[in-house]
Amino acid sequence: MTGTRRQAIVAPTGSNSNLGAFAASDENSASVVVFNYNSTLVFQNNDNSLPDTPETFTQPVTIRSLTATSPFSAIRSMPPPAT
Repeated sequence: MTGTRRQAIVAPTGSNSNLGAFAASDENSASVVVFNYNSTLVFQNNDNSLPDTPETFTQPVTIRSLTATSPFSAIRSMPPPAT
């Protein structure tokens, strides 16, 4: 991700969402990362007693004031179930 950091807003339905986002852009590219991260499961779950409940969502991505003519690509990354 190159360029200047930009504000990214994620507005999923429901108040208990763990979704977040950040973005960056320059004169040649724009990048947006949307993530689903619950820090409680990482830092306060030493005995693995807290459930890792999947969050189902549809999140459209809108980029305002984009003048680039290059193709758009999206990459979805999922960690292996054993992590």
